[in-house]
Amino acid sequence: MEEARPYSRARMRPPPFAVKFAAGRFAAAQARAHASAADTQAKLLAKIVKRYRDTELGRELGLEKVHTTADYRQLVRTRVAADYIPIWERARASNAPGIVHPKRLDYMAFTSGTSGLNKLVPFPEEHLANFRAFTNHASFHAIQLLGAYDLMQGRVLLTSGRPIKEVTDNGLTIGFGSGLAAAKPSRMARALVLPSLETLSLVDWREKLDAMVTESLHEDVRMFTGMPNAVMPLLHTLVARAREAGMDAHTAKDVWPNLRLWLYSGQSLEAHGPAILPLLGEGVRTFSVYSACEGPVGYQHTLEDDSLLLDLTTCVIELFEPGRPEARLGVDEAQLGAEYDVAITSPGGIFAYALGDRVQLVSRDPYVIRFVGRSAEEMSIAGERIPIGSLRARLAQAAAEVGCQVVQWMVSPSRPAADAPVHYDWLVELGGEAPADIERPLAQALDARLRAESAMYGSQRDGGVTIGPPSVRLLPPGTIDAYVLETRAFGQGKVVHVHTTPTLGESIVAFAAEREHSP
Repeated sequence: MEEARPYSRARMRPPPFAVKFAAGRFAAAQARAHASAADTQAKLLAKIVKRYRDTELGRELGLEKVHTTADYRQLVRTRVAADYIPIWERARASNAPGIVHPKRLDYMAFTSGTSGLNKLVPFPEEHLANFRAFTNHASFHAIQLLGAYDLMQGRVLLTSGRPIKEVTDNGLTIGFGSGLAAAKPSRMARALVLPSLETLSLVDWREKLDAMVTESLHEDVRMFTGMPNAVMPLLHTLVARAREAGMDAHTAKDVWPNLRLWLYSGQSLEAHGPAILPLLGEGVRTFSVYSACEGPVGYQHTLEDDSLLLDLTTCVIELFEPGRPEARLGVDEAQLGAEYDVAITSPGGIFAYALGDRVQLVSRDPYVIRFVGRSAEEMSIAGERIPIGSLRARLAQAAAEVGCQVVQWMVSPSRPAADAPVHYDWLVELGGEAPADIERPLAQALDARLRAESAMYGSQRDGGVTIGPPSVRLLPPGTIDAYVLETRAFGQGKVVHVHTTPTLGESIVAFAAEREHSP
């Protein structure tokens, strides 16, 4: 892996007129792709199938029989991470050519995503090139929306995972996907990107965050990237360090006067927006990107809301109705307003891969989706199956009813006990002033709202035999984010709100107690 060149400080900056021209070219290419979506996706699929047909993976999937999109949907079933792990592990163990790629691999990416299932995803050069293309599409689209064609005259700060976690005896470099992409930028990005490879490679998140601020404090940062739960401590540290250096700083804009754009992924701004947005400063815009380690999907369509324009040139994107993975549709076949789960096929050798995300198609000209949530994030102790969107909405309504505001939360089943039924165990962080002894009233209001939401929940609650009354436990503000930062790689961890076992909730409660008593 290159170490110095990607972070050269040479003043190779694309002039604004070139950025404007490139942004127009990318926009025109995407418009053509959307105007002929079925044909664009079919050609991309044919190219990917041809590349991997003669690999062990291709033979396992039956790609030799795939000649059309219809063949593909009939013969290659929708898969999840667990289906791929055996062959991915064989690739890691031997790194022989022809297993998951025609050539030996240089990189594999460690990820658990939001599923909690640790896995190593192949990262061949095609995958890296695809992410570079997607990054260009998203960044130039954001720049075009802003009309800020001088942003690349400054620096771009990345908050990503480590590019190198392990180097194996067979020549594989294993790192986090975002770190690998950051360490292998395009030639244009090499002069723009911060921090250094050495800083990106730091393990301790506090040390890494401090080093990032040290490198960027006196730079002309105009754009930065990162998940909200990693960006929040970054901005707090930035402002604090700027004040220590004698600056009159209250926001990131005070430190970086030309800052205009924050590109974020992995989470919505529902939980972190109220805390982060005031730290950005006046005129700094947010821009949502939808991408997974397995492949990119889309980026924010307009500045008015966070609906997402599908990038039809980087991955084959298929949609299927919840519970019907065998009936995948092309985006051109999906119904406006309907909700679907997402499957992608990428140039990196990922085929018909269900991301576990649920989206709603909100436009067909162009193809725009709205992220609804994780398809697996639903609470179902006794078959009630209440999805995350409903849980979030009922919690907000119950909180408003009793006079408080929820800023972060998790829910899981309680630990089974011999003398009481299992119940919903809510861990909640509140913002602002809240009435005293709010836990019980909030739990009662939640119970009533969930009864109204789900007849199944109500019937299972009646008599308190199958599902017991919910409990609410308050956590100090920032506990859940701090737990994620401590237990997951910086820039990688996502907050998962709904859990199917009680163990994580108990771990967070113990973590909160330890924080309270630590010096």
